Amino acid sequence: MLGAVPRRISVFISNIITMKSIITLIILCGVLVSCSKDGGPQLDEEAPTIAIFAPVTGTILTSGQAFHLQVDLEENQEIHQYAVNLRTASMGFEVTLLNEHLDTRTFKIDQMVTVPNLPDGIYDLVVTASDHNGNSHQSTVEVVLE
Repeated sequence: MLGAVPRRISVFISNIITMKSIITLIILCGVLVSCSKDGGPQLDEEAPTIAIFAPVTGTILTSGQAFHLQVDLEENQEIHQYAVNLRTASMGFEVTLLNEHLDTRTFKIDQMVTVPNLPDGIYDLVVTASDHNGNSHQSTVEVVLE
């Protein structure tokens, strides 16, 4: 009977070591998961931001004449593309003034743009920007073409 005690102690110690190893493994996995860094690609759900400084709402434009366009674009990852259009719902058409592919987080448009020959009326100057994840945003300024 005395020989059975050391055997029981041996099994007990073996079980403790096995449980200790399992607990250590679980703790180690938890530490590794909680310490992982997000260095790879991240899901981007934010659309680019657009600030139109010029022209302002109500600006009068003339066909064939240039106007000052000043716009700031910003994106948390990268702007993919932007476009500047003149559109009118009453006449049912849209004209693209600028359209450019980019790969940058910020972009400033500060240039003179010539108005194409269009009928007089109220138009929306629409600036659209999109990122590489398909998020897009539009900002609009109402202008008058005379």
